[in-house]
This record gives sequence, structure tokens and C-alpha cells, in this order.
Amino acid sequence: KIRTITAPLQQELVSQLGGNPTPVSWPEVYTALATGVVNGTKNGIHDIVSMQLHEQIKFVTLDGHAYMGGLWWFSEISWLTLSVNDQEVVREGFRRLREVTRSAIKRWEADSYETFEKSGGELIRLDRAVKDEFRLGVSGVRDWYRRTYGDHWLNKLDIALEDCEKLISQK
Repeated sequence: KIRTITAPLQQELVSQLGGNPTPVSWPEVYTALATGVVNGTKNGIHDIVSMQLHEQIKFVTLDGHAYMGGLWWFSEISWLTLSVNDQEVVREGFRRLREVTRSAIKRWEADSYETFEKSGGELIRLDRAVKDEFRLGVSGVRDWYRRTYGDHWLNKLDIALEDCEKLISQK
């Protein structure tokens, strides 16, 4: 029994890996782990440590299946009221915010891994072959998504991934 949020996509992912997805609200996760309502949870290390879940969880598998992004936006209506100089100030602010956010997340992660291990927890780092087995195990999620929601967003995702891979290969 793996704690998930109520999102059907996350529940399908856990199901396809052979788990029993069990939706539990965030404030109830600690108690759910402590009482056996769930045997594990699908969360990042910083969330695990900040909510003291490492008191109940002794193993964390680092499979790299998800990435938490950040998004900031500015209303076009408000944007157009700004002078060119003020627009540049806002752009620079967002650039700096991106840098600070990225470094803070890396620092939080590193500190959380250290805390988890010091508390007796074990980090399980998967090699490429095992990650490939996980990918194979969830290969049907795309088909499920397509049947459930259609192609529109998957097509956009594929295009965005191709664009990112091109940028990365140029570096």
C-alpha cells in the first residue's frame, strides 16, 4: 500500500508498478505510516524529512521518476503597463529567483539526505538497468493517459522534451 495523492495519474503509476495506491491527505501521512494504513509514500526527500516521515520510513528509493519544477508568471495586462526599464527589472528579478530557487532546492535535498541517513535510513540508488526496468513497468501509463485524456498534452510534452534534448546536446 503506497500513499498517493488523489490524482488518477499518480494512482495509475503505482498500480502499474504492482502497488496498491492509497490516497491519503498530506496532514495524515505520518499517522497512516505509523499505523500501517500505508507501507510507503511517493514523496521527495525534503518532504519526507520536513514532515518527520523518516521516523516511520527506513528506506528511500532514488529512482529519478519525477522532477519538481517551478513556475512564475506575470500578467500580460500588468506587463504592458510597465516601462521597458521596469520590464527588464522584472526579468532580472525572475532570473535571480530562478538561480536562488535552484540552489536552495539542491541544498535542501543534500541536507535532507544527510538527516535521513543519520537517522538510520537507507538511500537506495538505482543503476541504469534497474531504472530501465521501472520504465518498462510503467510503459502503459502513456497509453492509459491517452485513452483517458487524449493526445493533446502528450504531444505537447513530447515536443517540449525534444526541444530540451536538442538544447542539452548542443552544450
